[in-house]
Amino acid sequence: MSSKQTTSKPTVQVFVRLGAGDNENARTLSFSVPEGISQKELLDKDIAIDGNRALIVIGYDPNDRLFWGSLTGGSSSLGAALATEEKALAAFLNKYGYSVKFT
Repeated sequence: MSSKQTTSKPTVQVFVRLGAGDNENARTLSFSVPEGISQKELLDKDIAIDGNRALIVIGYDPNDRLFWGSLTGGSSSLGAALATEEKALAAFLNKYGYSVKFT
């Protein structure tokens, strides 16, 4: 009988919150900067740094009537923009060996 050894990936907890001032048309994704990912790599992806936290803001642009995030293009709804940003962030962190938990 063979024994299969599995190793679980470390998890990055990403907090999803209303935008500044409880703005219903914006969301902020924030997480602790994971080990092994430099601030430069985050900044190159347009992920902001605030102390030891990384931030992605999804907001509404009334000029083009789209919701925008740092990692992806515009979407016509907040839900679509949020899902697209979350998928892109999960793929980015997975590249570095991390799984993601959104809360």
